[in-house]
Amino acid sequence: MLAALATTLNATFSWVTKGLLIACQDGWLPKSFGVVSEKYGTPHKILTFFYILGMIPIVTGLSLEFISSLGNTAIQVANILPLVAAWYLPKKYPEAYSKSKFKINRNLLKVIVVIGVILQFVQGYFLMEGMPITIIITAVLYMVVAFAFATIKYKSGKIKFEKHAKPEILEVMR
Repeated sequence: MLAALATTLNATFSWVTKGLLIACQDGWLPKSFGVVSEKYGTPHKILTFFYILGMIPIVTGLSLEFISSLGNTAIQVANILPLVAAWYLPKKYPEAYSKSKFKINRNLLKVIVVIGVILQFVQGYFLMEGMPITIIITAVLYMVVAFAFATIKYKSGKIKFEKHAKPEILEVMR
């Protein structure tokens, strides 16, 4: 079991830092958290954070099935965001939408979005089924806090969205 966790963590470390590096660059997280080592080309603080996070299941004895279910449930919630964005796409970018090769009728798009959101919730429910209520409450509280943090941070005006990552971010992402 320890070998399975170690190989999973090792593979995860190769991609998990990318999103946080961009979040640091855009201002969602402190820039110092995403500093990349000049010698090794790695974000040591982010990797250390995920190392500690990855040790929690080992130290607490949580099963891989439980961790997988919890992680996949969080992914189901994250998958709702692009669906909701698709709902607003024709109205927010009408010219781009009209030129798209893959456009569909707006009413059909809304039906597909609603079905997609429902399916994400149903799948999330089945993933959480059987989990202890304390874990479910903790996960929900985490999502509420993360949403509140993102809302406050966004309204602060300190977030800088960039179309392209800065060169040092691109280098780490290779």
